[in-house]
Amino acid sequence: MITAIVLQNNPEQPSPASDTMRSLFNRFGIEEVKRLPTSVDDWKQAFAKPSDSQMDILLVEAAALLDEELLEFLLGARADATVLSLPPADDLLQHAGNGPSSMSPDTRRIALMRGEKASEFRQALLVSPETHVFDVVRTIAADHAARHSDTTDHASPGEPHVKGGSYARSNVVTRFRKEARNLGRRKLRDEIRFLRHLPADLASLYPAVILHGDTEELVFMEEEFLPLKTLRQHFFADDVGLDGATRRLETILGAIHAKAYAPHKQQAPQDYLDQIHFQRAWHRLRRTLERAPVFAKIVDARRLWINGKEYRNVPELLAKFEQSQKARAQVGPAFVSAYIHGDLHFENIMVDPNGESFRLVDPRGYDSCDIYYDLGKVSHSVNGKYDFIHQSLFTLHWSAAAGEVIMQFSYEPSPVLDLFNSLDRWARDYYVALTGDPLAEIRTLFAEAIHFCTMMPFHLVGDGRESKAILLYATGVMLLNDLCAQLDIPELLKDIPLGNRPVFEKEWRNVG
Repeated sequence: MITAIVLQNNPEQPSPASDTMRSLFNRFGIEEVKRLPTSVDDWKQAFAKPSDSQMDILLVEAAALLDEELLEFLLGARADATVLSLPPADDLLQHAGNGPSSMSPDTRRIALMRGEKASEFRQALLVSPETHVFDVVRTIAADHAARHSDTTDHASPGEPHVKGGSYARSNVVTRFRKEARNLGRRKLRDEIRFLRHLPADLASLYPAVILHGDTEELVFMEEEFLPLKTLRQHFFADDVGLDGATRRLETILGAIHAKAYAPHKQQAPQDYLDQIHFQRAWHRLRRTLERAPVFAKIVDARRLWINGKEYRNVPELLAKFEQSQKARAQVGPAFVSAYIHGDLHFENIMVDPNGESFRLVDPRGYDSCDIYYDLGKVSHSVNGKYDFIHQSLFTLHWSAAAGEVIMQFSYEPSPVLDLFNSLDRWARDYYVALTGDPLAEIRTLFAEAIHFCTMMPFHLVGDGRESKAILLYATGVMLLNDLCAQLDIPELLKDIPLGNRPVFEKEWRNVG
């Protein structure tokens, strides 16, 4: 049984917020609700009944922004004691279209103490020199941390208003906050919707959403903070080896296929290939040209010479793929799922370096997506070397003249580069084995090529050179050309005059 205690300065005058909390508590079977002041001196009679000594304790400051989702998360935690800091209820209205756009530093707190921790709290109230009830809670936490040197409180980076409690036999509950304004709001809304509607077996692969809100100016989400390494960090920093790396990827991709794709697959919409790939590519090309004038000579070039080999340019090849029904049939997936991650690069996969467990973060949140879209993100690491580009582990030189671009680039030699080359050779067969689709490699490589042709806007730095973005684009050029040769479809090999980029004006409905 749980006693809920709402803390407020004047408990004789219940606030609307405390009345709302009582109703919320009742929905979760918490019928014992008390209103008490925050001063420890006023708590002498708080647990006068013998039955009180057996109750778990839920402490809530009256103005805390508490909703059903957060209370369900808190009650479901396996921790003996959990302490969270929340925004004031009147500071940001959850699920509302109005209200202030930022959180006040004056946060409100909530704590749940079970069993021995609840008893320890009651006993501490009688002897504690502290004057505020939550100061007693903090004292218990600090005393435990001093006595247990192996206990770590993993604080959420950059979020000083978030507090985690570390207790005996308890889980640390800390939060990672994401917020978006302007154009980024839609993407974060999609992510929140995706995470909140995951089936139970899939939800276990993602961090829990603790709190979220949406106003006219701000969308935010606070989720469980994961003290894990990214898969990129694991591969680059640890001596993984090929066998260890393939086992790791088999575990992750096997779980995604079995839980996110196979049970939920449905026919792909008729315009799926256009929306998810072609129109996304045209939109991102346009954005790149608008934001980085240095790209004009590259995108408008008739031919590119990259490391001594001649390649046709992206706009020409995109147009050819769009117009070829044979090419569409081979690269387009037959099925999609509502639960595909949609941004499965190695920074969005969190792993325990000493075990097999993993979690996925930052899903794109598309209404539907295909398994090859995710496999294409894996391939863009092991085949396209995205992680090396992202970390500037390359050299690049280029020039443009007479409608042609000449580029030379190379990656810094390393054991990790050798590992990724080996992983790429292994993965091409694995994609087919995983999906049972003889065209899995082709469809994965197509998705990878489009990924590279669409990432430039996110890697522009405004230095006038844009080396990362240019190498990403050049990689897309090479991959699309290689795929055309692999497909061996005659219409892909014909020249198409494009004129003044008319296809760049196509609209993509997933903007933002």
